Amino acid sequence: MSASPEWSARTRRQEERLPMRGAACVIEPADEARERVASLLRAMGFVTHETGCGKLGQFIADQVHLKVVVLDLALPDVKGLKLIRRLRRDDPQLVIIALSPDAMSAIPMTLGRFAGADAVLAAPPTDEALCAAINEAEQCARRAAAPARERAPHLNPT
Repeated sequence: MSASPEWSARTRRQEERLPMRGAACVIEPADEARERVASLLRAMGFVTHETGCGKLGQFIADQVHLKVVVLDLALPDVKGLKLIRRLRRDDPQLVIIALSPDAMSAIPMTLGRFAGADAVLAAPPTDEALCAAINEAEQCARRAAAPARERAPHLNPT
């Protein structure tokens, strides 16, 4: 599968004065919501890739080393939970934030977390909630990747 013209045209870089935090992908079928989330991610220092379908999102994840994926659970072409499981299997350190129109219900939240999402937020998410979820998930991933001595120095006396 070759790169889609839509993907190429929708790939944007944050301004050069901002520090690089890595690449992020927004998989959201609604254009307005996708642009809003991508704009927030660029403001946070991420290079963004945007798409409205899950298959193209999976292709982007296979081609680009992503740090963050924000995806809607209700995608038109694939099941969001299945995509989360596939992304988590391919990259255990990837920060995955799922968006659900019914996130106040316990079912999407539980299923999303069980599938491997770091957080499940109500769609559309507030800027503060999305930033907090991404920052918290990144810190958890850093702690999990830290060597045992750094995680628990009191357990490893020198």
